[in-house]
Formats: sequence, C-alpha cells, structure tokens
Amino acid sequence: MSAEAVNTEHPAHGHFVRQREESRELFRVAFAELAERGLLAPGLPIRLAADICSSHFDGVQVQWLLAPGVVDLPGQVELLLRRFIPQWDALVAESEAAEAAVIGSDRTGGDQTGQTTDASPSISTTS
Repeated sequence: MSAEAVNTEHPAHGHFVRQREESRELFRVAFAELAERGLLAPGLPIRLAADICSSHFDGVQVQWLLAPGVVDLPGQVELLLRRFIPQWDALVAESEAAEAAVIGSDRTGGDQTGQTTDASPSISTTS
C-alpha cells in the first residue's frame, strides 16, 4: 500500500508521508543526542544518516517480511548502525545495564535508584 500511496490522490498518501517524516525525525533526534555524547562517527551528517537509516529500515523490513528465513533484518540493522556509531558495543552495554536496572527495580517494587516505592509484594518467577 505504501507504494500506491506515493500518488498524492491516494487516500493514505498523507498517512505515509507523515509516517516517513516521523521516522526520519526520530533518527535525527537520536543521532543528534549521540553526537552530543561523542558517540557518532566524526563528521557524519546527521540528516543524511537519518535519511539513510529510515530508508534502509523501510526497505529491509519489506524484504524480511517477504523472505524472513533469507533476509537477516537484525544483522543488517546492526551492521548499518555500527558504521554510524563506532562506540556501538559501549552503547549496547549501557542500554543493557539500564534495562537490567529497571527490570531489577520492578521486581523489588523500587524505582530506578533502587528505593522502594510501595509495599507491594514481589512475585518470584523461580521456584
């Protein structure tokens, strides 16, 4: 449907235009934040990188949906992002640590600082 919606007369044209604009903007914001932290490849044009990622993700997603056992969507995404984010491994480790902290605080009823926020009993998933 997105291919048909390139026609300005198509009823879904506006939807797809907004969706693509939002995708590019999400990448721009993320890349700008990474650049501020010194994690983006030096000299990488943020707008161009955002456009490339948004376009690639649209295309690879369609290919993966058509041939999920053939197209390595996660591998392609990671390979592309590693070119733009040389500190990829550090960023992933940081993200995983933050996620583990949130999950751990959820299990104890605490907030992200580990402080208890209520007296709800925790439920153990182990026996």
